[in-house]
Amino acid sequence: MLNYIEVDRQFLAVSKDKNDSQDIENYLKFNTGQSESWDSILSEYRCVVLAEAGAGKTIEFRERASLMKSKGEYAFFIRIEDVDRHFYESFEVGDDEAFDSWLDLDEEAWFFLDSVDEALLTSPRAFEKSIRCFAKAIKRGQLRAHIYISSRPYSWRVKTDQELMDEVLPLKGSDYQEGSNSNDEKSPSALKVYSLRPLDREKIAAYCQEKGVKDTDQLLDEVESIDL
Repeated sequence: MLNYIEVDRQFLAVSKDKNDSQDIENYLKFNTGQSESWDSILSEYRCVVLAEAGAGKTIEFRERASLMKSKGEYAFFIRIEDVDRHFYESFEVGDDEAFDSWLDLDEEAWFFLDSVDEALLTSPRAFEKSIRCFAKAIKRGQLRAHIYISSRPYSWRVKTDQELMDEVLPLKGSDYQEGSNSNDEKSPSALKVYSLRPLDREKIAAYCQEKGVKDTDQLLDEVESIDL
């Protein structure tokens, strides 16, 4: 496993008016809105994090789970494609004993589920099957669960997957579902979608220095000159 290098990854909230994966990809290419840090989004309860292949989704999820676990929190890293087989054997960070302990207590937990696109390589319905299995496993503690799912933009089905999450992992009794009127107006979704922002030049330089690059400026100038 590669050693983790902390470069303070940033996230961009994706507007809820995006209707499909192409709409999201176009938005991510040109939007320069307010960035959020891990410290900000760890307070959310239902999140999807989008990024292209090789952007660092997996290592960020695994490291965040490991860091929180080392601080005494209930934190778990799980590959989505492993969930529907043997749930108690799917933990890569955390374990079955910690999970059972969390279920029996009144504590919060953080679940980092990686990744939708890898699960879909198995079958078109793999994500749905896995997330239903996961929801069943955490049912007693779902209101105390912070859930983060990673995906490539084109693998996330904006409407269908959001509806699935709202169905199987609702935040009943939360602010999201309060205030619905007598006409059965649909409550707003609890799910928030973020993109993992690319590294800027300063963060790339910090990464390169940790990797032992002797002339970071020259490397970055050459990378930019050929538009990589």
